[in-house]
Amino acid sequence: MKLFQALKLKNKLVGEIQNKKGLINQKNSVTKGEVQYYNSKTLFEELKQFIRDLNNLKFAINLANSGIQQSIYELAEAKTMLNFVKSLNTNEGKIRNRFSSAEEADEYVVSINELDKNSLVNEYQILVDTLQDKIDVYNHTTACDIDETQFLINKK
Repeated sequence: MKLFQALKLKNKLVGEIQNKKGLINQKNSVTKGEVQYYNSKTLFEELKQFIRDLNNLKFAINLANSGIQQSIYELAEAKTMLNFVKSLNTNEGKIRNRFSSAEEADEYVVSINELDKNSLVNEYQILVDTLQDKIDVYNHTTACDIDETQFLINKK
């Protein structure tokens, strides 16, 4: 199994775990005499197995990611910086405060102006795209050492 497939399976497992938890919560207590299509004890056992499978899969993914981990961390920080720069206030010049009178206006100056901001956004977007491309190639070419056929989610 390639790493990208393992990541898809991880997301599928996470979704199935949420689904099992929801069913257990909904179907554990029903009105006496109501038809029970689900057995909460059985669902709970399946939930525990899905969680074990998810734990094993995360461990295998972590091992497979070791060759690209630095880029994964860099990508997270680059996305954080991109969002920060996008939110940067670049208001400058005379601006009337909504609480001030019609004649009053505060004058604002900036260190990083709108052009600088746009340049930084572009710079960080290029970095994010480059790192994401590098990670995508890695995920499609790197094997994840785990037998997915042993997972309960694949036995149904």
